[in-house]
Amino acid sequence: MKYSLYTLVDISYTGQYRNEPDKKLQRNQQQNFDTVIQTLELRSNISYDKKPAVLIEKASDYGFNSTSEQKIWNFEWETEQVDVYIKDENHIGQLIEDFQFVPFITNLDETAIIQKPIFITQGTGLNIVFKIKQ
Repeated sequence: MKYSLYTLVDISYTGQYRNEPDKKLQRNQQQNFDTVIQTLELRSNISYDKKPAVLIEKASDYGFNSTSEQKIWNFEWETEQVDVYIKDENHIGQLIEDFQFVPFITNLDETAIIQKPIFITQGTGLNIVFKIKQ
C-alpha cells in the first residue's frame, strides 16, 4: 500500500550522517528524517524513491490548526503488506498511535511555531498527518 505524510516539522533528507561543526543544521534535519523512517518501520519495512518535498501552502488545507501559509514537508512511501497500519478499521490508526509523542529536533527550517519537540497526531496542535495514497 502507498501512504503519505504531511508535517510542519523539518524532516529534510540531507545525507549528513556525521557530526561536523559547520553542518549541524543538515545533521539535525537528517536525524529528524531518520526518526520518521525508524518509526514508520516499527511495523513493516518501507520503500520510497523520493526525498521529502517541501510545500509552502495554507496549513489548514492539510488539517493543521493554522490558516497561514507554512512550510509543510510531504513524504510518500509504500509497504509490501496491505493494511499493516490498520487499527480499529482505521487504515492509518497504528501510524497515529506510533507517532504520538515521538521526539524530534526543532528550530531547523520550519516556519510553524512548534510548542513542544514531539509529534502530535491527535487533538489540538497537530504537527503531522497521514493519508493513504490512491
